[in-house]
Order: sequence, then C-alpha cells, then structure tokens
Amino acid sequence: MKTPRVAAAASASLFLPALLLAAVSQRIPVVTQVQGVVFYRTFLMIGVASGSPSVTPTLTLTYRSPSDGSVQSPALTLDEPIAGGQSRTFEDVLQAFKDAGAIRAADHDAGLFGTLEVEAPTLTDPSQLSVVARTY
Repeated sequence: MKTPRVAAAASASLFLPALLLAAVSQRIPVVTQVQGVVFYRTFLMIGVASGSPSVTPTLTLTYRSPSDGSVQSPALTLDEPIAGGQSRTFEDVLQAFKDAGAIRAADHDAGLFGTLEVEAPTLTDPSQLSVVARTY
C-alpha cells in the first residue's frame, strides 16, 4: 500500500518546480489593422502590478496570411522591461510588429486580423499582469 504513495510523492516532487516557475500569459482574441473607408487598429496596454518583479513580455501574433493563406506566428519581445507598477502602451500593436520587421513583406501592406498572446516569463501569478486591448 505504501508504494503508490511513494510514487505519487516522487512524481509531485518532479513536477512541482515546473508548476511554480510557469510564466503568466494573457490572450487577446482579436487584434486588427485594416484600411478601408475607415482605418481600424488595436490599441494595447500591458501593465505590471505594483510590487511585482520587472518583466520583459513577449508578444506572439497568430494570423492567417491574406496573401497565401498560411498561418503565421511572429513574436516580438519588448526592448525594455516593464517595472512593477508601470505599463507600456501601443497605439497600434500590429504597426509595432511591422515596424520591428516581424511581419513578413508579403503581408506588410495587407489588412490583418489575428490573435495576440502576451507572455510574461518572470511572473507567477496571473493577477500580476494586466492586458487591455481596444479596437477603434
């Protein structure tokens, strides 16, 4: 009878450190940049709670290419960390990807719709990361 308990304890000791060091991420279901009669874009604000460690978030955009239908997932890591109690804003998050050269040339001038994931590797509690997006 003691063998299952020992095996369970051994398994927990192997996986527990991985659970404690997990990164926090938030997903924005729809981000866009479309030019028609009106220009639509997505504003993004990333905030880190007071008392939290500084974090350098990675933004991963997943979208279907309008030029060939392939799924693209470029990533953008911020150039400077965000300190606890501070935030970083993007007036047009897709333009930030384009300016950084993360969007391939074939899709650069096309209207884009996608999903954005913001990952904060140094945070361990989801309440430490705040992500707000507005399409206007």
